[in-house]
Amino acid sequence: MKKILLLMGLLLAGHCMNAQDLLVIEGDSLNCKITKEDRTYVYFTFRHKSEVRNTLIEKYKVTAMQRGFYAQADFEGVAIPSTHSTYHPWRMALSVGGGYRIAAAAGGMDNSAKSYIDGLRLGLVAGVDVDYYFTDYLGAGGKILYNRASNSGYVVGSGDLEDNITTIFIGPVFATRFLSASRKNAFTINLALGYLGYIDKGRVGSFAATMTANTVGIVMDYGYDIGLSKSVSLGFQLSLLAGGFSKANFGGQSITLPGRENLSRIDLTVGIRFHPGKK
Repeated sequence: MKKILLLMGLLLAGHCMNAQDLLVIEGDSLNCKITKEDRTYVYFTFRHKSEVRNTLIEKYKVTAMQRGFYAQADFEGVAIPSTHSTYHPWRMALSVGGGYRIAAAAGGMDNSAKSYIDGLRLGLVAGVDVDYYFTDYLGAGGKILYNRASNSGYVVGSGDLEDNITTIFIGPVFATRFLSASRKNAFTINLALGYLGYIDKGRVGSFAATMTANTVGIVMDYGYDIGLSKSVSLGFQLSLLAGGFSKANFGGQSITLPGRENLSRIDLTVGIRFHPGKK
C-alpha cells in the first residue's frame, strides 16, 4: 500500500511539475506558468515562438485564472528566465537642462530695464535626486537643485550693469511613481520642501557688491524614466520651483527690499537615472 501511495505521489508531482496554468485575458486564453501574485499584478512565464518570457499584467485585465489547467508544459527544451523584470527601489537621478524664471518684472521699468531683466530669466539647471521607494508607488528621498543665470549690459538711468545669480535648493522629497505594464518605464511625481539660497554677484559701473538671501522653497517634479537596461534609465523632467524673499544681505548689511523678489521658475531637464539594488 505504501508503495502504491508513493508511486501515486511521484506521478502527481511529475504532473504538477509539467502542468501549466490558464490565464484568460480579455477573452484570450494563455497557456503559461503563474509564478507570483499580489494585490495589483499577476506575474507569469509564457512561451512566445522559440523564446520564453517573464512578464506581468494588471489583475483587472484577467478575466479568469486556473492553476494546473494544462497537463503538459510548453517549455520543453527552452531555457526559462530565472527572474521577472521588476523595478528597483532606489532611484538616483542626475539631471541637466534649462530653467526659465517666470516672475513678472516690477512695474514702471523702461524698455532697456525690462530687456535686461528678461536676459536674466533663462539659465543653466543641474540637479541630483536620491529616492528610495518603500512600495511600487511611494517613497522618500532628497534633492539638490542648482541654477545659474547671468547678464550684463547698459541700462538707461542705471549705467553698465552686471548680474551673476545663483540659486540652490536643498530639501527632502516625497516621491510617487506609476510603473508601466512592463515595469521598465515609470512616470514620477515628486514634491520637495526645503532651503532655497540666493546669491547675486552684481556690478553697477565700477562698484561691485554681493546680495544674498535665504528662504523656503517648494519644488514639484513631473518626470518620465525610460528603461535602457536593468539598472539605468533615461529621464525627462519638468519642474516647478516656487519661492521668494523680501529681506536680504547686501554688501554685508541687512536690507529690506521695496517689494518681494520672486524666484519662481520652470525647469526642463534630461538625465540619467541609476537603479541599484534589485527589489
